[in-house]
Amino acid sequence: MFWQIGAYAVTSYALYRTVCRERIKFQKTLREICEKGTGFFNRQMETLKLDYFKVMDWGYNVKVGIPYGISYQELEDKKNLFKTNFKAIDIEMKKIESSSMMEMNVITKPLKELKYKAMYTEDGEILIGYSYKDYVKVNLNSFPHMLIGGDTGTGKSRLMLLILTNLINRFKDIEIYLIQIRKSDLAVFKDCKQVKYMARTLEQTRDILKHLDSICSKRDAALEKYLMQGVYNIQDYNKKFKKDKMKYIYIVLDEFAFFNPSGADTKEEKQIKKEILGYIKNIVLTGRSTGVFVFTSLQKPTSSSIPTDIKSQLTTRISFKMLDKETSVIVLGNANATGLKEREAIVRTIEEDKIKVPFIDHNLILSHIKASVEPNHKYIIPQIQNSCLKLPNINSKPSVISFNNKNTNGVPNDPKVQEKADEHHIEEAATESTKENGIIDLSKFKGIDNI
Repeated sequence: MFWQIGAYAVTSYALYRTVCRERIKFQKTLREICEKGTGFFNRQMETLKLDYFKVMDWGYNVKVGIPYGISYQELEDKKNLFKTNFKAIDIEMKKIESSSMMEMNVITKPLKELKYKAMYTEDGEILIGYSYKDYVKVNLNSFPHMLIGGDTGTGKSRLMLLILTNLINRFKDIEIYLIQIRKSDLAVFKDCKQVKYMARTLEQTRDILKHLDSICSKRDAALEKYLMQGVYNIQDYNKKFKKDKMKYIYIVLDEFAFFNPSGADTKEEKQIKKEILGYIKNIVLTGRSTGVFVFTSLQKPTSSSIPTDIKSQLTTRISFKMLDKETSVIVLGNANATGLKEREAIVRTIEEDKIKVPFIDHNLILSHIKASVEPNHKYIIPQIQNSCLKLPNINSKPSVISFNNKNTNGVPNDPKVQEKADEHHIEEAATESTKENGIIDLSKFKGIDNI
C-alpha cells in the first residue's frame, strides 16, 4: 500500500511541476506581448494580469484581468497577435460579465478526427458537430431555423446528413419533409417512417409547403386558444397536453437559391416560385412557436440569394469555408469563415463557436437509421398524379395513407393488389375533384394533419 501512495505522490508532484512550468512559460509570453505590443498599458502603466491558468487536453484555459482604461474590444481586435505569439491554432476570447476579466481558450492542438455516433438530444434540439470541449447541439426552440453556407465540397451536405441521421435515430415521433430538386443524396432517408414526403419538383414543393403552411396556421390557432392558460409555444402545449402532443416538424430545403425566380424561368415557373417563397415566409414567421423548423443552404451566397425577410428569421447560421469575405459576411455577418479547413465550420446564434462535423458515410447512416426504414414506406399520400386537381375531403384508409402493409385481419396484403387498389382510390378522388388555383390541397386529407 505504501508503494502505491508513494507512486501517486511522485505522479502528482511531477504533474504539478509540469503545470507550473507551463504557467511560467505562458505568463512570460503574455508579458512579452504586452511589453512589445501596443495598446496594452493604461496611463498608470498597468497591463494584463494572469489570474487563472489550467492545462487542458487541447491547450490552455486562462482568465486575464483587464486594467481600467483598456476595453475588451481593443483586446479582441488583437486576437491574431495573441494567436501568433502563443503559437496557437486558434484562440477563443470571451468577456466575463460583471467583471473586468476575460476568458481565453488558447488552442494549441488540432481537433481530433471523430466518427459519428448517436447522441442524445432534447425535443427541438439537433446535433451539429463537436468542438475542442464537447459535442455541440443547437436548440431550435431558442434559435429557430437554420441557414448553412459554404463553398463546394466544404461539408454542407455532410452536416445535413449528420443532422437527419441523428434526428431519425433519436426520435420516432417527428415529421421530416425533404425538398431536393437537383441532387439526390437526401434520398437515403426517403423510406424512413419519419419522412412524410420528399418533393423532387417545383410543383410538389409548392403543394407540400402549402400543406405545411396550413399546419402552422392550425397550430397557431390552437396555441392562441390556450394562451390565457400560459400556453405560448409548442413546449408549453406539450407539457399541458402530454397525451396529445404536437409533433416537431423539420423541413429541408436544399439550395435555397433554386427557389428564387430568375430570367431563365418560364412564366409558370416564376409563379410557382413566388408561391413557394410566400409559403416559406409564413412558415418561418410562425415556426418557432409551432415547432415547424426549416433547414436550408446556400452554396454561392449573394445579397439576392435569399429574401431579407426570410433570412432574418433563420437565426442559427452555420458557415463552412468561404473563399472571399463578402460571401462569409452574407451568412455570418463577418469574414470569420475564410480561414476554415475541410469539415470545419463556424456556428452563430447569439455567440460564435468553431465546430467540426464528425466523419459520416453511407454505411454509418444506414446502420443508425435501419430501425426506421420501412420496406413499403408511403408518403402522406401515395403519389401526386395531377397537380391541377384538388382532392376532396376523404376519410383516410389504411390502403391510402397507412404505413402498415397488413389488412385488417393482420394478414400481409398482396403488393400488386394493394397497388391497384391505391391507384383506383386516387382515380376516384381525382374524378370527383375540381380545380382550384392549380394546387392540390393536402390539408383536405384527414389523418395527415396531426397537430
